[in-house]
Amino acid sequence: MDYIDDVSGGVSSYDSRIFYKDFDPVESPYINYLSNNDKNVTLYTLLHVDNSTKRPVWQSGSASVSAAYESDNVVDYSYYYNYLLAENYSYIVMSGEFDSRDGAITQHIWMKQLLNVTTDFWDK
Repeated sequence: MDYIDDVSGGVSSYDSRIFYKDFDPVESPYINYLSNNDKNVTLYTLLHVDNSTKRPVWQSGSASVSAAYESDNVVDYSYYYNYLLAENYSYIVMSGEFDSRDGAITQHIWMKQLLNVTTDFWDK
């Protein structure tokens, strides 16, 4: 991962802490609290999910959600940004992934390549 970090200039480095065995002590408390707590009914009521039909109500990850979004994984929706610009619609792009530690800097790079805008757009 250090090599990727070096050659990308820190633009797209992957945070591999999720694979470290020592990350488990950081993650386990909230997983246990949200899934194995004897006060879950109270907690779910406070979070307004006590009437959920989903069982379990909370889980750290979901294979069914991942499967449901699989068809959208590599679909290019970038044209929609140009559509919004053509309609003079104000919007804010907020995206990125914590584990990849990417944010505004990487979004700026791809947007410059994909958007059909004049160069002064980036000065706004």
